[in-house]
Amino acid sequence: MSLDFEDAAAPVWSGSCSVLLLDLDGTLVDSAAAVLRGWQDWARWAGVPADEIPSVVHGRSAAATILHLLPDVSADELHKHIQRVLRIQELDPEPAYPMAGAARLIEDLSPPQWAVVTGCSRGMAAARLAAGGLPTPSVLVTDEDVASGKPDPEGYLRALWRLGVDAGDAIAVEDAPAGIEAARAAGIRSVAVTTTHARESLTAADAVVTGLDAIRVFEDAGRLRVALFGLDAG
Repeated sequence: MSLDFEDAAAPVWSGSCSVLLLDLDGTLVDSAAAVLRGWQDWARWAGVPADEIPSVVHGRSAAATILHLLPDVSADELHKHIQRVLRIQELDPEPAYPMAGAARLIEDLSPPQWAVVTGCSRGMAAARLAAGGLPTPSVLVTDEDVASGKPDPEGYLRALWRLGVDAGDAIAVEDAPAGIEAARAAGIRSVAVTTTHARESLTAADAVVTGLDAIRVFEDAGRLRVALFGLDAG
């Protein structure tokens, strides 16, 4: 665990919680290249213009992305599309790289103090965490665990239930507007990182910072104090 909160320079923002709920893609790991490769391969197969992919895939589940691009597909067709894109991405030879500050942040947390809430599959999440040199958390909520992905709050609500904490005892870390919307709908405070989206699109978060390397966690009376440092936080 990091130094006592009182020993650190004054942060530009801080919040107390019991657990951190972390998004995966674009937050803990940089999987942007693999995500785009997979979705563009799927788009060519599905007959969707590939140039639409970059603006819609980040922060959405596979089902939400497909329904956004192909709103008239049947339930059976949706399932086939999901399986196709998951197979493509799970076979990617270079699934992810760690985001700056990710390893240090996780090292400062004990297993009950963090979880991952992601819109990708469990196999894909495990592969991307491993590729980023990060452990798989004891609570990992993936696309298979929910009926509706972000911006629906179901994933975050499920994580809270599995961790046994209330929404007020959690802080989410997200990189995309859909994830911030999901956290807010679940009643969870959020910190946004500007790794995939401009600051202007992340203003619904409680605080915005450039990356995980500006986030520190401290012991504070048996709870976590999440503190943001640097001129880019706020």
